Amino acid sequence: MIKVLIIHPCAKSRANGISSHCDTLYHLFKDDKDIVVLKPENYPIRDIKIFNGVFRFRKLLKAVKASKADIVHVHGYTTLQVGQALLAAVLCHKRIVYSPHWHPFCELRRPLVAKLFFYLTIAPLIRCFAACCVCINKEDTTFIKKLKRPVYTIAHCLSPLASQPSPKVSQLSKKSILFVGRFDAANKGIDYLWHLPEDMYDIHLVGKGEITPRSDMHVHQDIPQPELAKLYQDCSLVVVPSQYEAFSLVSLEALSMGTPVVMSNKVRIADYLENVNGVSIFKYGDYDGFVKAVRDSDSLKVNVSQIHSIFSKKAIRSQYAKLYTEAAHIKA
Repeated sequence: MIKVLIIHPCAKSRANGISSHCDTLYHLFKDDKDIVVLKPENYPIRDIKIFNGVFRFRKLLKAVKASKADIVHVHGYTTLQVGQALLAAVLCHKRIVYSPHWHPFCELRRPLVAKLFFYLTIAPLIRCFAACCVCINKEDTTFIKKLKRPVYTIAHCLSPLASQPSPKVSQLSKKSILFVGRFDAANKGIDYLWHLPEDMYDIHLVGKGEITPRSDMHVHQDIPQPELAKLYQDCSLVVVPSQYEAFSLVSLEALSMGTPVVMSNKVRIADYLENVNGVSIFKYGDYDGFVKAVRDSDSLKVNVSQIHSIFSKKAIRSQYAKLYTEAAHIKA
């Protein structure tokens, strides 16, 4: 039996994409007898603003030792918590699997600081100690291969806990648009919605943060998963106008419900959607292109079975089982 401990940066919101993915990994292997993935935890942190918080290292080290894990699967990119997790795994002589959830340095808030931090702290630990790395898009894979470690490219899959789609019958009165993401995060591109003609669409915003909505906007905060699933189904279109998304679980959730998606060319789930109907891509920064893509979206139809085939839980679980098995046999 192989035991896997997952460590990710402490999630500050329920909608954190990395923590959602880690929870999905846990549920994929919940009933497996050969590979046991321990339930991900938010380990105690010391709140230091400049580093977005750091783990209380002694407690983290104690938790890694107590887990009796064969593999420590570390998730994250340019945060001190990732460096601490890697160091704890090294000190405990654990085999390391690393998932960066990579973003280009230029898309981060402090590009130069992030680049220096990664190459001075994270990269040396990966080169010397990682059994393998797991990437989620083409750019991610190309970048991480430079670290000279075995690299797997594996898509995220839809959470096993997500609601299954029922026949799509919209209960909304006119063409409705759904945006899911933090309202005060500039990289999510919520400002694109203000370029749409007012009162032409019924616009639903799901997320957290301060916002002053237009008359045609409906704000939903802290809604449960079933209510979000209903919005995915009832709305005509989901928009993901992000500055950069390493994957986009929002797009996957929408498509799995049969709802078309308009996304920017910076949303990297597109790597898996080249021959998939139901997706329209506009160039990030082109507001007119966004408006046109939304206007023309009536012709978009989603092949739900195709989406479930590409992002099959069974296939993705099999890929992770293979890499965990291979990593477990590499000398720590």
